[in-house]
Amino acid sequence: MRFRLDQVATYIKTGKAPPALVRLVRSNKEVISFLAELENRPPRMLAVVKDYEAGMKVRDIAEKYGCARGTIHRYVKLAGIKTHGPGGSYGPEKRKAVLRLYRAGVPLTDIAEQEGVSQPYISTAARKAGLYRYAAYKNGGAK
Repeated sequence: MRFRLDQVATYIKTGKAPPALVRLVRSNKEVISFLAELENRPPRMLAVVKDYEAGMKVRDIAEKYGCARGTIHRYVKLAGIKTHGPGGSYGPEKRKAVLRLYRAGVPLTDIAEQEGVSQPYISTAARKAGLYRYAAYKNGGAK
């Protein structure tokens, strides 16, 4: 259903919706109720945590279940699982291997693939170790 710009402008100015818009809004059915969503949370949390433990990427889990990445992280934290990140479950040996490759000038994508970590993990670990690849950063320039 289409509405003319003047109808939309009138609605914005006056708050009075054109009859066609009123019919459209009244015809829409609720897609899912709040209670149904509330009841779905525990099973979804179990499925999300299972996928996370299986090594599925957070963005893929979020896409699969139609929720935010923050929700995934919250569910994983509630389940008591240590998340991957600098100082996380990768451990100091993984961090040392990543930093060795970073110092050698290996591209982030190659490090991530070789070591099984994310690019943000590499960047954060390098930054915390005081390592920067670009002169502007090394000399305290724009960050």
